[in-house]
Amino acid sequence: PPASAEQLHFTAPEGWIQETPSSPMRRVQYRLPGAPVGSGDADLAIFVFPGTGGGVDANLQRWVQQFSNPDGSPATEQAEVRRTEVGGMRVSMLDISGTYDPGVMAGGTGAQQNFRMLAAVVEAPADPWFIKLTGPIPTIDYWERSFHAFVESFHLPH
Repeated sequence: PPASAEQLHFTAPEGWIQETPSSPMRRVQYRLPGAPVGSGDADLAIFVFPGTGGGVDANLQRWVQQFSNPDGSPATEQAEVRRTEVGGMRVSMLDISGTYDPGVMAGGTGAQQNFRMLAAVVEAPADPWFIKLTGPIPTIDYWERSFHAFVESFHLPH
């Protein structure tokens, strides 16, 4: 069913489990089960910060910095960023894999190897919406198409 949080509407794909947000910063939170591929669950969170929230590129860069290669070097080279448009709004998409460590401030539990993040920043009229999906690579690979469908479902109320 279509969900809405303030000015944007979106539809969560079949199989996603809505949860109570684990922090006040999270507007909406879903768990994407890893069971279909025998790996751990993935976590999807939507954040909306008043104003710019630090800006689109600054946030993308911060997320990229949460990843490293197996040898410990930055995974910057692995980051794929593409720009598109959804519902008349600019969207920046990020895809990155490696060892994920969001840091203690972001509620991190230490470095997790073989993780992948799919993220999107939807530039809504009032404030940007930050959508971040993280989890084991096989789980993210499994849900990748539904993540893109989710982002494409974002629209302003009619």
